[in-house]
Amino acid sequence: MHRPLEPDVYTQWDRLPVAYPRLHEGVRGRGAVDCLLRCVARIEPYELAARAVNDRGPAHPSAQRAVAGLADDYAARTSVWAADTDQPDDARSPLRPLFIVLCGVVGPFALASVVISDPRLASLRWWPAALLAAPILLPLTWTTLTTATRLAVPRPSLSSALRDRCCPDCAAPLSETTCAIDPSLIEGAALGPRACPRCRRPWPLLPPPGDAVLIGPGESS
Repeated sequence: MHRPLEPDVYTQWDRLPVAYPRLHEGVRGRGAVDCLLRCVARIEPYELAARAVNDRGPAHPSAQRAVAGLADDYAARTSVWAADTDQPDDARSPLRPLFIVLCGVVGPFALASVVISDPRLASLRWWPAALLAAPILLPLTWTTLTTATRLAVPRPSLSSALRDRCCPDCAAPLSETTCAIDPSLIEGAALGPRACPRCRRPWPLLPPPGDAVLIGPGESS
């Protein structure tokens, strides 16, 4: 079964301010909509090829047409984007995970303590208030801790992600994961998985097209 990719998810490749020849010239920013449009343009031919191979088999003529030329295209992409293409504002602050924990854990529990200690609620036992607060505080605490843990992991540069075959978003090793398309069908090119097994980012080892142009800071909208 060809599992659908996660909606509204893109990678660090798609956050690069890159002008795609087949996209509208206005798609140059780093907002969520522009990143998603670049993500679709980046993965579309490979996603269609993987779907054709999976659904119809590698020997089907439509699958063979879909994978034709992917090896040369992937070689062109990796050769162009193997250089360090990270943007300066991609660097993560080491205090960001701590800030998230303070806002997502300490803040809500401090607010709950203030509410429970309100004199007007003194006649109530502590456990009814805890039962009322648990459905809100526990999921928030879990989400905050998992987010802080993920952000605390150093994110590799895009060039090192390609070289070391790891996810550019969560640094998960991808060298042992199953390739989305059998390398034997595309002249031995190892495209990596359709989605990172840890963070579910789509096609983490697939750079932008070779004819896409990196836009300078003053050119992006």
